[in-house]
Amino acid sequence: MTPTSESPHLNDLLAAFTESMGAFLTAVGRAEERAAQDTELLTRKPDNVAFSVTEIIWHMVDVERLWQMRIRGLLDGSVTHFVQMDPDRIAREGNYNARPMAQGLADLSSAREETLVLLRRLTEDQLALSAEHSKRGTMT
Repeated sequence: MTPTSESPHLNDLLAAFTESMGAFLTAVGRAEERAAQDTELLTRKPDNVAFSVTEIIWHMVDVERLWQMRIRGLLDGSVTHFVQMDPDRIAREGNYNARPMAQGLADLSSAREETLVLLRRLTEDQLALSAEHSKRGTMT
């Protein structure tokens, strides 16, 4: 099987995947500009349930790494079920809000590039591999 990077459909999806990260980073940049007047803006939680900007960034890093692990597990056959993560518990345990936001952004950019490299190497057969998600059902 040939890598799917030749597939126009996959190329469109990968472009959207890349563009979504660009849009996110633009929004974070605007928040950083506003934080010049309000130094707690990036770590302030809007309410008891929602994440702060910094927590969102570190959550995205963990989600990116989780999907890399899932994809690799599908490829080597070690993963047949995707367990739903508990983002609130992980944020608390990882002390997201005390972590440096700049490091989170660097880690997120690096992790996204790693994901893109991984996805570009997949064949059509590999893209069709699936696992059962504990909440969402069958996912490819």
